[in-house]
Amino acid sequence: MASTLHQDTPAYRATSPARHSRTLLCVCGLSPQIITETLFALISRDGPELAPRRIVVITTGPGEELIRNELLDPAGPCHLARLLDGFGISGEHDPLEVRDICVIRSRDGQPLQDIRSRADNEAAADLIARTVRQLTGDAAGPLHASIAGGRKTMGFYLGHAMSLFARPRDEVTHVLVNPPFEGHPDFYFPPQEPEMLRVTENGRVRRVRTDAARITLAPIPIVRLRRSLPPELLAPETSYSEAIALAQRSLDPPRLIIDIEQRRASCSGQHFRLPGAQLALLAWMADRMRRARGGVRRSNISDHAGEILHWRSRVTGEHSGSSEGLEQAWRSRSSIDESWFDQTKSRLNSALDKRLGRDLARHYRIEQENGRRNQPFTLALTPDQIEFAQLQDPRQE
Repeated sequence: MASTLHQDTPAYRATSPARHSRTLLCVCGLSPQIITETLFALISRDGPELAPRRIVVITTGPGEELIRNELLDPAGPCHLARLLDGFGISGEHDPLEVRDICVIRSRDGQPLQDIRSRADNEAAADLIARTVRQLTGDAAGPLHASIAGGRKTMGFYLGHAMSLFARPRDEVTHVLVNPPFEGHPDFYFPPQEPEMLRVTENGRVRRVRTDAARITLAPIPIVRLRRSLPPELLAPETSYSEAIALAQRSLDPPRLIIDIEQRRASCSGQHFRLPGAQLALLAWMADRMRRARGGVRRSNISDHAGEILHWRSRVTGEHSGSSEGLEQAWRSRSSIDESWFDQTKSRLNSALDKRLGRDLARHYRIEQENGRRNQPFTLALTPDQIEFAQLQDPRQE
């Protein structure tokens, strides 16, 4: 439900110097008012003790200049300090520092004056994704993201990035301001002592009191995908477009490709190597699924030692370079028992979890049918989702 706030909302008295370490993230164009409007709405809703301790803003070159002049410059209006002073917390902390004004830059490092081209859009998307990824680290405090400012694409990118990276404690909102205060160049928030503003409507000039302003903080529901996506998505070097591609692959129907010659597997488009024993076990089980031969009970593993050894031989080659003792041990059927199966399966499943994330890896893990004990071990894949082929376009390992 949206929270509507106005000048009559009583100011809260700060009771704790150690407020929650929440961060406010805004995208901003040429209207720094959205920063103070969002901050006013948050403090009015939650109280000064939960005021964001840090404000991060993503903007353009001209936007940075406006933020400095209108919100931070002691010789200017200094609207941010005025807002905090109205809630009795101006001396406790400075949530917005110059270093946290993140300027979108072109490929040659120059601040963007606006977002007009495809390259500009990509630069904005990458900076937004990188910033959200950093601010939603496991140890970071709650993140409040406002999509109210900037170009429409900036708000879209921020909302999408929050869907990819947001944790349960993070939130997304949009701030709405009633006319004639919305977009008014002199309105930043409703001060405790009402002020008069000049507005022009239909060619006529009139004066309005700021205590008539209404600020609505509207929560924006998002689909939280973080736990369902591969860990690679959280890598600092992953661009916005790459993150979207990774997310899409994880949502597409699963597909397993095994390249025996290169000892590689591809799971939902992600290519990686596996140790010989693990790849042999995966290939053996995948071949059974492809041929619709069904799963295998743990107690019967030794009955399939010949099949497993066949796949191990294909993976390593007849002359794998192993020591004679290890080669003999491997080729001994007695070495393929329940203990070997448990150990190799555990290592394989752990490797898949680490590479793909547990939610995506569930399609490729060797597990008991329906997750029930005393059931055969199998892969949750249909025959048409399994292929043995050479991987032509391997990704990073």
